[in-house]
Amino acid sequence: MKCTTINKAAFFSIILVSVFLSFEGNAQVKRDDSGEIEDAEIIIEKNREIALPEANRNFEKITAPVRQPDPVLQQYQFIERNAKLPDLNPRFRVLQMPTEPLKKLNGNYVKGGLGNYANTYLEGFFNSTRNSDYSYGLRFKHLAWGRGPVDKGNSGSSENMIGVHGRYFLDALTAGASLEYSRERYNFYGYTPGKEVDKSDIKQVFNTIALKTNFTSNNTKSPLDYRLDVGVINLSDAYKAREFEFGTQLKGSYTINENLKAQLNTDIFLTTRKDTASQSRNFVRLRPGIQYKMDVITLSAALNTVFENDTAKTDDNLHIYPVLQVEYLFMDKFTFFGGFEGDMQRTTLRQFVNENPWLASNVALLHTNKARDFYGGVKGDIGGGLSFATRIAFTGYKNLYFFVNGNPDSTKFNTVYENDFTNVLNFTGELGYTYNEKLRLGLKTGFYNYSLKNLEEAWHRPTFTATVLGSYNFNNKLFFNTEIYYLGGITAKNFASNKKVDLDPILDLNIKGEYLFFDKFSAFLSFNNLLSSKYQRYLYYPSRGLNILAGLTYTF
Repeated sequence: MKCTTINKAAFFSIILVSVFLSFEGNAQVKRDDSGEIEDAEIIIEKNREIALPEANRNFEKITAPVRQPDPVLQQYQFIERNAKLPDLNPRFRVLQMPTEPLKKLNGNYVKGGLGNYANTYLEGFFNSTRNSDYSYGLRFKHLAWGRGPVDKGNSGSSENMIGVHGRYFLDALTAGASLEYSRERYNFYGYTPGKEVDKSDIKQVFNTIALKTNFTSNNTKSPLDYRLDVGVINLSDAYKAREFEFGTQLKGSYTINENLKAQLNTDIFLTTRKDTASQSRNFVRLRPGIQYKMDVITLSAALNTVFENDTAKTDDNLHIYPVLQVEYLFMDKFTFFGGFEGDMQRTTLRQFVNENPWLASNVALLHTNKARDFYGGVKGDIGGGLSFATRIAFTGYKNLYFFVNGNPDSTKFNTVYENDFTNVLNFTGELGYTYNEKLRLGLKTGFYNYSLKNLEEAWHRPTFTATVLGSYNFNNKLFFNTEIYYLGGITAKNFASNKKVDLDPILDLNIKGEYLFFDKFSAFLSFNNLLSSKYQRYLYYPSRGLNILAGLTYTF
């Protein structure tokens, strides 16, 4: 302990002496005469600056190593458990919206009325209501005028018919049949008004019995689609003329794929015409074809083969016509079409009397040979309920028929034919407009130019036709219908006097209105030939003037 203390004292003494010696050059010590150190102020100056280098700091985080545990293999143990659960029989209750009952259909109605010219009208429809297996019905009609434009009752006429029909629906097809009887009465009133005639001498009556059956495929999933019609028609008149027809028509197609379809049309007609002599007129048509559809183009081609044994012995009985048509869809709204074809147009006595009921006995019957027909046009939907269609055709006919007044009896008509080719330039146009399912308008016009070689004119054939049809539904209570017919350019000839006559244009305006004042009752009023023009469609046969008909309709 003592040594340690002495050493420490000596150590501190040495340090102090060193400090004082280090500042000797800077401190001045004054002593007095006695050698004592006088009081003095000691100044210590620090001239040395100690500078240390700037330290670099390391901001990197020091990560401590993590010790990874040793891998341990997992042990699995499978235990099979057999659980027997009862069968699950869920019971669901499906909530359904209440279904509205089907609206009751009124399949029957009777309509009748009276008008001037001793006009009587009665028509009835009696049909079965909704049934998924079958449908059937009965129809009758009576329409008569006791008087006409010439000598009152001598120019009267009447139409009467009664018929039944039925259809039976099967899984693959629908079978239908109809039986109809009609009686039409006309008078040959084309004589000079005021002339004394016997009514029995001017009377003409047509009786027609028609039995028709048809079979139509209704399986939409089958690639085969067809319709078969088989029927017999017997026509007789007051002059003991008779025509019996047996006919069958088949129209079918088979879809090979979405682009290709095969088609087949077949017609067979066996006709017997009896007048002062008998005549058998057979007609067979076979038209196989094919249709190919691409995106916007549809191509159709066929070979039309017709066999007929008509009265024109100078012509061949077998006729073969190529058929080709192209359709192009433009902008999904317009379709351009064009092509050429040929066909034999079948004619019958029944067809002729429907066009002109004042025919003479033993009129000549010839089928019309449409040897060539080049055509083109466009149809489409403009929008806003407006649609249109136009067609222009250049056609060559052989044995085209015309009606002319007889010689010496000009009150009856005969048929004459252009034996050479008749070239016809034809332009037709159609325009339709529909607004809100209430207003419907339709316009159709036709222009015909005949180039004949043997006949002077296209007798009784108009060169311009126009038809306007319109209907308007006002609040499902008031209904309007209008029909306007115009025919111009009709030329006739009386071969007894060798006189050619240009008939006045025909303008026939008809308006009909019907008002539903009860659910089952309605009243109607119609005006026929509103302009009261006694025009002549056939020479010496003026039409009735203004004809007004009013009546009631009952639906049940």
